[in-house]
Amino acid sequence: MRYVFSDMAEFALLREPIREHLEQVAPEIAAPLFVALNEATNNALTHGGRSSRGPVTLQIGEEDICDQPCVKIVVRDEGEGFDPSPLLYRGTPPAPLESSGRGLWIIRSLVDQVRYNERGNELVLIRRRIAPEGNAQS
Repeated sequence: MRYVFSDMAEFALLREPIREHLEQVAPEIAAPLFVALNEATNNALTHGGRSSRGPVTLQIGEEDICDQPCVKIVVRDEGEGFDPSPLLYRGTPPAPLESSGRGLWIIRSLVDQVRYNERGNELVLIRRRIAPEGNAQS
């Protein structure tokens, strides 16, 4: 499923349909995925498109990674991008008064993989599906 929006107001109108879509796709992990997606989208709208004011594209899909069913979320903005490595790979949470970095810290805690493209304007989130009780996944 693909969503395109240009500002917080447009995203606000799509939040409930997006949440419902996640509930249909992966009810067992919909809540943490929605929080991670929301953080990623807020970052893209707040920081990503500042110079271009272009749209943010959000894609939600399913795929198998290493023979495990996963949900894949891609958030892309039209901004210049940035180097996320100082925020992505830090070992401790941001200090309470730090002005940035909390969103990526939250995202990392809720998904299995976080990747940026080389330009730094596309974020990919991967979360493994949880097998229903009694149906162990290999």
